[in-house]
Amino acid sequence: MPNFFAAVRSRRKQDLAAPVETGHLSASLCHYGNISYRAGAPLGEAAAEQAMGDFPIAGALQRELYDHLRLQGVQPDKQPFRVGPWLNLDASGDGIASVSAGGPAALEQARYLLRERQRPSYAIPDQV
Repeated sequence: MPNFFAAVRSRRKQDLAAPVETGHLSASLCHYGNISYRAGAPLGEAAAEQAMGDFPIAGALQRELYDHLRLQGVQPDKQPFRVGPWLNLDASGDGIASVSAGGPAALEQARYLLRERQRPSYAIPDQV
């Protein structure tokens, strides 16, 4: 972050350690994950496994996590995980084209979460 702030202050693109687009894409993946989570719903173990669908690696990781939780005395069906829909992104921009589950209501919520404003815009402080 100090590098980014210094480059903003100098107004020299050459001062950046990486292209701005790289930071945008990295942050976007985190934001989309949070949007999916917030648009999702609590699911029991079998339903969560079914939601993994065509992603066998995700299903395997989920089973491993459930096994680990059981070893720790956690009962996943009494404390279900919140599972979000797969987001299909709009390739022409930073939008969400569709969601894998939840229908129009989930798509509307995901799109709202993508653009919501809960706080004022960030301003770079004088002292970093």
